[in-house]
Amino acid sequence: MRNGRILEGLPEFDERFHKLTGQERIKSASMVDPLPAELRDRRFVKTTDGEVVLESASTSADLTMERAIESDEDEEAAEEEKKTTEQLWRDWSIAERVAAATLGNKAIRTLAMREPNRTIALAAATSPAITEQEIIAAAASRTVHSDVIHHIVHDRKNNWVRLYPVKSALVNNPKTPLPDAMKLVPHMNQKDMKRVSKSKNVSAGVRNSPTSS
Repeated sequence: MRNGRILEGLPEFDERFHKLTGQERIKSASMVDPLPAELRDRRFVKTTDGEVVLESASTSADLTMERAIESDEDEEAAEEEKKTTEQLWRDWSIAERVAAATLGNKAIRTLAMREPNRTIALAAATSPAITEQEIIAAAASRTVHSDVIHHIVHDRKNNWVRLYPVKSALVNNPKTPLPDAMKLVPHMNQKDMKRVSKSKNVSAGVRNSPTSS
């Protein structure tokens, strides 16, 4: 990270990037941003002086409208867009992927969180634009980078585990480290824990915990 720019191949790159504030990340990512307009999160806008910022208040109406637009897309067109996105992704450098994970839309963030490169995956998981629904989905996913799960469990700023659906997703996800999952078990309701005790998809330690019996 030099003069606000994302630089690849530096040992301190990963640590420095994740210490940046949300606006610092946006500024840094916007200098590298490879995204076509349709793949950028709509909530990122340019101010009159040309600075890229996240709109201060994304109302529920805004998010509802965005979901409606996404759900109305033709299935075939959506599949074609997915192919195009993946083709672009393969051609981008690490720095471009980090920038895209920061500024991209839900589809880009979902793709980025599955990256083997932890910096790219965490850039998506910590994007200022990420939503609670995306965090819930990531907490339940077995394909996201393991550090994404760790971030969700331990993020003090957003405290994602305050949300019951996040707790439930983490407990039911065998990718969640057992010590972390066990700490969440006491916060699960009895009905859900009965379901967990019968599931072969969760960690044996969680399934056999006293709370689940």
